[in-house]
Amino acid sequence: MRVLIPLLVLVIIISGYSVNKQLMTLSKGDNKTGIGGRIEVIFDEADITENLIIRDSLNFDDIDYEYCCLWDGATGYDETCFIADSLFVDEEHDDYHLSWNSPCIDAGDPDNDGDFENWLFDEDDQDSDGSRLSIGYAAYEDQDRWEYEDGDIVWMSFPKLSCVDGVNNGDQILGSIVFGRFDEMLPYQPDYIDVWQETDIGPQTSFEGDYISQEYVWYPQNYNFNSTDGLKIRITDSDSTDNPINPLIVGGLSCELNTSLTVTTGATDLNWVGYFVPYKMNVMEAFYETTLDSLTAIKTHDWSLYKIHGEWFGSYPPGGPTLYYGDMVELYTNASHDISFYWRTFGTSGEDYERKETQYFSYEEDLDYQSIFVELGEEKPDEIAVYIDGVCKGAEVVDVDSLLEIRAYIMEEPQGQEIEIVTASGRAIPSKVDYLRVDDDGLRQASSIFTDRSKLYQIISLETGEEVPEPEKVLICYPNPFNPELTIVFFTTECTENTEITIYNVKGQKVNNLANDVLSAGEHSVVWQGKDDKGNQVSSGVYFIRMQIGQQVYTGKAVLMK
Repeated sequence: MRVLIPLLVLVIIISGYSVNKQLMTLSKGDNKTGIGGRIEVIFDEADITENLIIRDSLNFDDIDYEYCCLWDGATGYDETCFIADSLFVDEEHDDYHLSWNSPCIDAGDPDNDGDFENWLFDEDDQDSDGSRLSIGYAAYEDQDRWEYEDGDIVWMSFPKLSCVDGVNNGDQILGSIVFGRFDEMLPYQPDYIDVWQETDIGPQTSFEGDYISQEYVWYPQNYNFNSTDGLKIRITDSDSTDNPINPLIVGGLSCELNTSLTVTTGATDLNWVGYFVPYKMNVMEAFYETTLDSLTAIKTHDWSLYKIHGEWFGSYPPGGPTLYYGDMVELYTNASHDISFYWRTFGTSGEDYERKETQYFSYEEDLDYQSIFVELGEEKPDEIAVYIDGVCKGAEVVDVDSLLEIRAYIMEEPQGQEIEIVTASGRAIPSKVDYLRVDDDGLRQASSIFTDRSKLYQIISLETGEEVPEPEKVLICYPNPFNPELTIVFFTTECTENTEITIYNVKGQKVNNLANDVLSAGEHSVVWQGKDDKGNQVSSGVYFIRMQIGQQVYTGKAVLMK
């Protein structure tokens, strides 16, 4: 309980009574405000005073101060107290709320009600924002509380940071957040923390923290970190119990809503950005239309959207895809130049959606995933999983009607590995099922899909009973990217005309001709060794495969990466 002291001068005379666990601010004041007030105390046998900001030195041998902020000259305090400026918002004008950088924040008695229950689980020991009690009358209640699950990789940002004007030493800022702000008084400390940040050469570990040895390492040592930056964080506890990991409480200056963000163009530019608008919003409302026109993909930890032939494509959760305060969003663009944008601060509020945990399948999350979209049939299984070489790489509960997105953690798998689809329902044993590959034009083809790091997504259909286009429309290139050889698999029907396969570069120039003959019906393959028609090795880059049978033309794309 917090006690308001509205008087200019208050004299308390106590005889034979313990002044215990009072939440008052002892400071100078006047008749203009009800917050604070200069308090003079006459004690007879009082023993303990807690959670106070003592601005006038009170030196009594029979008083013990606990969890108090004191000024120089106070005696009788223990290690739970400290001597410091309490950093009120505006003491000159009698505003005794705590500033965002006050040492009194989250420094109050963690068992204020004396019931021996940890403050993490006891609302009586928390401020209204769910953080630990602060010292003083007017708590700082503008902090963010982040919850973590053991071993999960969280895509997030920090809308509040203890830095000014975006100038800071990033290792100190993030160090105080992910290493110093897990309350050491709580029972469930994590053992390890890993933080990845966006760099010019892809996601790189920027922080490795070891709570067991109390050591941590930063890469690089000096960089600016801001609320607009997105991070991926994994917190690990080696304890085999199911105890929850302590929440992370972060306070500071809130990011200005009119802060500009930048999306850079280029194959290696990841564009991890933070969503700092303090309320949830439907993703289509979160961007201005001009920004949406410039984007080709929007990706979060739980869902992704991709632009196909100018239209957004994805498996929408009920209520539509929603952005939440503190999310990290990965953006892609094919614009010829970098684009700047602002988050919209008004629009349709998104609806809450919690992804359900699978019961039949288990898998480990990795830093990134490829979206495998599954077109569902009339008979829907309970769960669908992606497997490679007998190992589950991602699975989802089927809670949509027609299109399901599976986050497949296969980006580190060898290229050209066949992807298996396994379903489970009721008490039946999970089993592998047949599927059709679906191209961006919606054509269903009787072929498998393979691991391919050059793709953000792949589409399949479980409607195997549908009519499949003629096999001559199948053109498969793997591995992709490749080095040094590319295998091209294609199908033909009985035909009296030549089948010609030609390689072109991005300028439209012919590089090599791999086939030009009348072929029998069935499956065929040719191998391109990355050379032009003169036998010279070509440079790294994107190449197009053109197959022509009579008047019919089919194309594919492959990346040579050295």
